[in-house]
Amino acid sequence: SKMFIFNRHNAVRMKLCRRYSSKGHRRIVFLSHDKELHSFKVKQFRKAAEIVGMEFGSPEFDYCGRFDFEFNPDRLVRIFKKNKATAIFSRSDSILFEFMSKLSVYFPETAGMDRIGCFNSLWSQIPGKEFSSFAIDWELAWKQVIARQNEQDPEWFSAKLIER
Repeated sequence: SKMFIFNRHNAVRMKLCRRYSSKGHRRIVFLSHDKELHSFKVKQFRKAAEIVGMEFGSPEFDYCGRFDFEFNPDRLVRIFKKNKATAIFSRSDSILFEFMSKLSVYFPETAGMDRIGCFNSLWSQIPGKEFSSFAIDWELAWKQVIARQNEQDPEWFSAKLIER
């Protein structure tokens, strides 16, 4: 049967690291869905960062959790006040929108930071609050899965960055 490979997370990590690095960002933050990152995610981020000459888990490339306002405010102070992060990304437009709304109240200096979400949903397109987002062509992906289910070669799909 056809092997279908949709490499969304790994492709997005690499594209983000390359984009932010090429724009000169040296204080990047990944906004996690979780309170703490799972070990497999840490490993994947370390690899992506290494490829572009960065170190994940350092001030130049760190992470925070979507619930840090409630559970880990000290981490937010370290990342956004002390280390002065300049770019943030999340694998969800809605989570990034909600987080940035709170962040701009507590740390007004972050209001203009470079932001990238995922899914290119309405949350990344609100007038006056737009941010770049990765778009996934789900219709194409599923058409490929169904049409090629009996072939042997894998089919790769990746998300496309919609810049705003």
